[in-house]
Amino acid sequence: MTPEIIKIDTNTKIKITRYDNGEVISKTAYVNDKNHEWQKHGMDIRWYGDGGKILEIMRRDGKEHGVDMEWYKSGSKHGEKKWKGGKLHGMVSWRDEDGRKESEAYYLRGQLLSRIGWDEEGKCALGKLLAPIGIQRQQNKSNPSKKNVPRSN
Repeated sequence: MTPEIIKIDTNTKIKITRYDNGEVISKTAYVNDKNHEWQKHGMDIRWYGDGGKILEIMRRDGKEHGVDMEWYKSGSKHGEKKWKGGKLHGMVSWRDEDGRKESEAYYLRGQLLSRIGWDEEGKCALGKLLAPIGIQRQQNKSNPSKKNVPRSN
């Protein structure tokens, strides 16, 4: 089906796409930027054919920004990610369809810092929390007690 475009004003529109049965697939908000190009901006929502949500994500100036959530077809929450300026920033978590944690990761400005996972019984499947990837161990000669210094991006 051809997408339906709803113009809110000269700088804002919403694009709606539908399945053949008429159910909404997605609603995406756009704004006209200073270069007169349409950028995704605001809430972007997608649904399964039966009307249940698949994904809900916020965008700012075409980039992911804020919390996005995903759901299984059954309606139970599958995952949650935090974004800032188009990069993962903060906790990312995934659950199985019964709501048990599967994995968690922590990001800082798109850089994976740590992650952990669990098996079906709730036991740690990835071992101990992984050593942070984005932290470099540096010796500071003037202050040897400072060993972990975040790497600047």
